[in-house]
Amino acid sequence: MKRNIVIADNSELILNGLKCILQPLVGEKIFSFTKFASLKEYLKATKNVLLIIDYTARGFSLNKVVELKNKYPKMLVMALTPYTNAQTIVKAVEAGVESHIKKECSVQEIK
Repeated sequence: MKRNIVIADNSELILNGLKCILQPLVGEKIFSFTKFASLKEYLKATKNVLLIIDYTARGFSLNKVVELKNKYPKMLVMALTPYTNAQTIVKAVEAGVESHIKKECSVQEIK
């Protein structure tokens, strides 16, 4: 099943960098959001989403991930955050995050 790639982070540098890395792999338009309200509005009309999100970024949170997963249970969520301690990862998995990658990872890990 083809997934629509959506990136949510408050950093334009991260958004644009991820788009440059992922665009050649997916061949489809990648959508990005710096505001939770805009992300929510987009998700209303979109199916089969892979959401790449920094839930620690200003304006996003694990509670908001839970809100989205409750509304869109088939959506896949990959967290890309600066934190990877065990307690944070457990909370993220409980919130519905399927994958957790540290922002300091390599480009190969993201691919």
